[in-house]
Amino acid sequence: MDSVEKIDWETRGTGEVTTYEVGEDVVVVPLSKAIGKRSRHDLTEVELWRGRILEIRIPKPKSGSSNEKKQPKYAWVVLAWYYSPLTYNTMGAPQDLKGYRKNDFGTYELIYAPTHTDPVHIETLNGKEEIYQYGEGDHDADEIPTDAFYTRSEFHTDVNKWVEGPPPRECVCKQTYKLYEDEVMYYCPRSACRTWYHQSCLDKGNYRMRVPDISKLEDE
Repeated sequence: MDSVEKIDWETRGTGEVTTYEVGEDVVVVPLSKAIGKRSRHDLTEVELWRGRILEIRIPKPKSGSSNEKKQPKYAWVVLAWYYSPLTYNTMGAPQDLKGYRKNDFGTYELIYAPTHTDPVHIETLNGKEEIYQYGEGDHDADEIPTDAFYTRSEFHTDVNKWVEGPPPRECVCKQTYKLYEDEVMYYCPRSACRTWYHQSCLDKGNYRMRVPDISKLEDE
């Protein structure tokens, strides 16, 4: 088979053409054994699978064939998977390495697993969807749309290791911050702290903000 960087694919029975490229994020309809008798339209957005295209494979056309420029009969894409909170417990990592429960991740938060790859038929793809990179410390990042899927963690299933993340537990309540699901939080910039706190937790604990002496800051 040949590897190509992109392909224009017309989904059978719909006439719709989608251009898929290596490096793009895509939506995948789960296998029937995972969803039972439900159809694609019965699934919620968080139940759909998502992956990143690593490779696109098509059959080698016969030299001089009139079909060289036509859509191939079939195509396969190699995907690296994203895990959602619903599939978090299937990552296969030992419990002590997981360290976190699925409830520590936001509803629309995904864990990128670049070493868990599978070839899937292109007909199982259900279109493209951008998975946004989210970094709690990146104050200049572009705003992530509400209800968009995002990722801030990366887990390598072949060596059972977190390469990025999991998300840190913040505040005195020791909960992780979930994008668009949490109340307003305040950041403590002191080098010994650098922690986010919920407004309600500060009020409940009767904490007070101490304003530093400006003259001392000027001396520093």
